Amino acid sequence: MASELPKILSPVIEGQSDCVIGSRFLDNEGFQSYFFRRIGIRIFSKLLSIMTGLQFTDITSGFRSYGPRVIKFFGHQYKNSIHDNMNQFLLLSHYSGAKITEVPVVMKPRQFGVSEFNWWNGVFFPIKGLVTLFACYLQRKHIPRYVS
Repeated sequence: MASELPKILSPVIEGQSDCVIGSRFLDNEGFQSYFFRRIGIRIFSKLLSIMTGLQFTDITSGFRSYGPRVIKFFGHQYKNSIHDNMNQFLLLSHYSGAKITEVPVVMKPRQFGVSEFNWWNGVFFPIKGLVTLFACYLQRKHIPRYVS
């Protein structure tokens, strides 16, 4: 919801964080997603928490804000790459030295449109996500420490 924007923008504007994720699961208010999707979100959130040493609850949330250091890092280091996986973007940001935080937000259920997840994407997406995350994890020592 637009009224939740200050929650994800304030930590970046105040210099407290380089990347802020709006999590619907921190306060368990509003729309919580559907059962099977929540299971996937929990699994991937736990996996990224282990890989980074940070605590994540909603890594699939697209409700995020990025500060100038992260934007500059990707503009210089990955300007010719397309990162269609938000979790890959998150890992690269973390391994480059970005400070990442989650804040509680309230979300509403989808009002219009159709989810990209059908039976095929429901199987393919997690496999693609795991391969991408482990490839990024294996390269973590070679990712430039651009964000300070």
